[in-house]
Amino acid sequence: MLNALALSLALAQARAADVTVAPERGPDGASRVEAEFSVAVPPAVAWEVLTDYNELPRFITSLRESRVVRRWAGGCLVRQAARLEWWMLRRTVSVTLRVSERPKEELSFEDAAKGDVARYAGSWRLFAGQESVRVRYRLEVRPKDWVPGFVARQAVAAQARQALEEVRREMIRRAAAKREMAERFQRRRGRSGR
Repeated sequence: MLNALALSLALAQARAADVTVAPERGPDGASRVEAEFSVAVPPAVAWEVLTDYNELPRFITSLRESRVVRRWAGGCLVRQAARLEWWMLRRTVSVTLRVSERPKEELSFEDAAKGDVARYAGSWRLFAGQESVRVRYRLEVRPKDWVPGFVARQAVAAQARQALEEVRREMIRRAAAKREMAERFQRRRGRSGR
């Protein structure tokens, strides 16, 4: 019961926490977003969440599909479909991401198929602190179809803010679940050692 209360408090803190998002105009009509948040979880948990590609739609509500198509040393190919909704803009965008991983430090991605977007590339970086991790996200998107720059930038920024808040909450949830499991294991071990 106490652990459920602690998890509820941690999730409330995650909802209240600031995720900073800075949209800007990129080259050739691209929209860029730089976003960041800090979270009190071990770096291994943060990395586990970011690289749980097949499960991303479970906690990122805009993702309709995410699945690993192929893996290789240091990376993978991930097919994703996301629903982009902002104001009057509503569209589903599909990408096939070539992902490069530097474990527990950085993953970078770029659309290899160039299907629904002219450019889709970015990265996630982890900066480990004493008791927390700072997560930095960068994304550059250039639509194939003409969309007014302001609308595209605001739509991408809104989508990024929501996704990062959801990723942060999942990191907190998983860290709490791992702590609870470790505590249960210690209690059982303590009882069996008497």
